[in-house]
Formats: sequence, C-alpha cells, structure tokens
Amino acid sequence: MARKNDTAPAHETLEEIDGFFDRLADWTAENSTLVWGLVGAVLVVALILSLADVFSTAAREEAAEAVGPAQAGYLEAMGASGLTATFNEPANPDAARATREKYAAEIEAAAEAHPGSAAAAAGYLEVAEIRERLGEPDAALAALRRAVEAADSGSALQALALVRLAVELEASDPAEASRTFERAAEIGDYPGANTALAHAARTSLDAGETDRALALFATLESRAEDTFLGTDAAAPYVMARLREARAAAASE
Repeated sequence: MARKNDTAPAHETLEEIDGFFDRLADWTAENSTLVWGLVGAVLVVALILSLADVFSTAAREEAAEAVGPAQAGYLEAMGASGLTATFNEPANPDAARATREKYAAEIEAAAEAHPGSAAAAAGYLEVAEIRERLGEPDAALAALRRAVEAADSGSALQALALVRLAVELEASDPAEASRTFERAAEIGDYPGANTALAHAARTSLDAGETDRALALFATLESRAEDTFLGTDAAAPYVMARLREARAAAASE
C-alpha cells in the first residue's frame, strides 16, 4: 500500500475543503445564514446543494422521505439535537458501535431502494462517514463509489462525492485519487472546482506523475484568473509544493 503523503494527510484535505466553503459563504452575503457545519465536512454541503434536486419530482421526494429519516434517526440516537449534527462520543463504546452499525445498515438500505437520487447519494456519503468511524475503510470506499454513481452526472453533489472519494483513495492509490479530483474539477456547477484541481495536481505528484501534475497546475493558474478566489482556493502549502515542483523541473 502506498504511503499517505506526510505533508497533506486526508483530514487536512477535508479541512481545506471546509475552509473553501467558509470563504465562499463569507464572500456571498446572501448565503451567510447557511449553517455549513450542520452535518459536518462534505455531508452538509452535499445536502444543501441537493435540496432543490431532492424535491423536484415525486420519486425524489419519496427518496428523501426514505433516506432522510434514517439519517435523522442516526443523529438523534448519537445525541445530536435540533439542527446541530455535532455530538459527544457516547460514553459506552459498545453502544456507540452498535448504533453506528444499525443506522449504517438502515441508511444504506434506504439509499439502495431509491437508486439514482440525490437523497441516495447523500445517504451513501453518510454511510461512508459512519463506516470510516467504525474502522471499515473498504466499506467506506464502496459507499463513496456508490454515492458518485447515485448523484446526477455533472451535478455539484456528484463533485462533492468525487472529492470525498478522492480523499479516501489518497493513501492507497494517489494516481486514481488525482483523476478523481480532476473529475470533480471538471464539473462547472461545483464552486470548489479549483480546490479540487489543485489537489488533482498534488496527488499526481504523489503518484510520481510530474508532467501531468505540472499540466494540471498550469490549467489551475489559467482558470484561476477568471474566478473570484483565484489560486486562494487552494491552501498555501499545496500551491508552494506545486511551484517547487515546477521550479525543479525547469532546472533539470
């Protein structure tokens, strides 16, 4: 198994993505009331971006009514209250594990019953988070792949699922992670596209694909000129590493 890059562990990548959406919320005044931390990390943004899609047809409303209560039941069982999805870890680890196993199965079953819906995609993202907490990375990875498949092709929700999948892939297959980040970056409706592109370049470096990484970096710099956050969409350490790689290649 390939080692995870010491300078950019997966949790730092997710924190950076969260930070991007924080900056996006600050920049867009009318979105300042959105609670980006409602479910945490990628999940809440996925739910926000997919609300209109979830309720756009009777079938999708049915999917939301099936998956949503299972997700809400999990949060309530873990001690979350109201619209806050944060909770303290239960004192009894066996009880916490049993609760997670129960609701992972319930949410997954609800998602499986409504394939191809935004609600199912959000459900699989929740399942992946739970499986990760249970110490089941293979099951988490499988759930993330299903989230990508369930989301509408080219939607912001699919981009978010791709980003979460790419983060999960970094440790074992940085080359696939890079291509998965790139897929997310190609989705025009995804506001974090430049962040995803920067990480596509970074993980390409991790995979030893320097030429590809530098080509992605060049694309990022070109695209950044036309976006409000520019290259600030990526963390400074990511940009510094890419610039160092370009300088090293130029000196050879």
